[in-house]
Amino acid sequence: MVEDLGDKCALVLRNHGLLTVGRAISEAFVLMHYLDRACEIQVQALTTGQPLRIPPREVCEDAARRYWTWYKGDPFGQLDWDALVRRLDAEDPSYRS
Repeated sequence: MVEDLGDKCALVLRNHGLLTVGRAISEAFVLMHYLDRACEIQVQALTTGQPLRIPPREVCEDAARRYWTWYKGDPFGQLDWDALVRRLDAEDPSYRS
């Protein structure tokens, strides 16, 4: 799997699901959230029976470049992770014991 993953942070495993890795748990978790959500949206789009409208590669690359230029956090997803932990603490702090 390490060879297949290479320098990427996500892997789709046929018949096994999704895998994400990161520099911290927060990063891997948020990447998994976005990948899972993207898969859900793609499945919903495919169920319409209509052809998918995929933006040109240049548009996708520009959007990614703009995002990563804007994003300065380290590690990726830490703010999201902290918010989820606060929510869990408020709803059911017993998970900590």
